[in-house]
Amino acid sequence: MKEKTWAQYLEEKRMKVLSTIIPVLRPFGITKVDYEVNLETYQETLVIDDTRIGCTCNSIEAILQEVIGYLFIKTWVPPRILVSDPYVDHCVETITRYWIKEER
Repeated sequence: MKEKTWAQYLEEKRMKVLSTIIPVLRPFGITKVDYEVNLETYQETLVIDDTRIGCTCNSIEAILQEVIGYLFIKTWVPPRILVSDPYVDHCVETITRYWIKEER
């Protein structure tokens, strides 16, 4: 039996990631989802709407946790932040630590 190349493994992982997370995001009306794999650098990036989350070498479970963190930040936190709260700020910072910030 022929061994898979790393590129083949990553393509299979991409399909598995998408089949796992799309059913979780669909009830929230989120359909713009992708799991990008750069075959030159082997960098893996989860893309939900316009948010890019670094997921290189993550397990499917870890990627699902990133999805849950995304849903928490985007759906639960915004209506509840009325004043600056250091605990909420720290929570948001911790959850978004792997989110790829756009360079300005």
